[in-house]
Amino acid sequence: QRVVRIYGVIRDRTEQHRTAEALQALERVAPATLDALSAHIVILDAGGRVVAVNRAWRTFNAGGAAAGLTPAVAIGDDYLTLCSGLAPQVAPEANSLADGIRRVIAGDIEEFSLEYSVTASETPAWFSVRVTPLQGERDRSVVVAHENISDRKRAEDAVRAIPGVTSATVVL
Repeated sequence: QRVVRIYGVIRDRTEQHRTAEALQALERVAPATLDALSAHIVILDAGGRVVAVNRAWRTFNAGGAAAGLTPAVAIGDDYLTLCSGLAPQVAPEANSLADGIRRVIAGDIEEFSLEYSVTASETPAWFSVRVTPLQGERDRSVVVAHENISDRKRAEDAVRAIPGVTSATVVL
């Protein structure tokens, strides 16, 4: 017997390998990028469940939970129910935050922001929260970013306490 013909198909998989390498790099860089941010970040799915958090969130959440100020929040928890369950004397604006998150998830608004206080300790803390849709996601996942603005709020209060100074004369 002799071989008369050989048939075959050759595929260049160079682009496929490049794409796989790029995705692997992104999988390494994305969590590191999230952890590099100073804001307390929590990412929620369309049902309001926690799917990811950053280092700042983990640190803040562990401290608040250890002090008994806030419930511990873990991956898979229903963040909206946790917000709604906070006592009004601890976080008066928690229901407004939960409603704002729901509205962004539903697509009713593109972004929600709110300044809120946490009054459970002797020294109240102030935060600014911004809720935005996670770009590229079809299921309306959202990013919830909390920034501690307590120093700014204390400075504003100190300026207001100065006789003769009005908010119109001072811009912080």
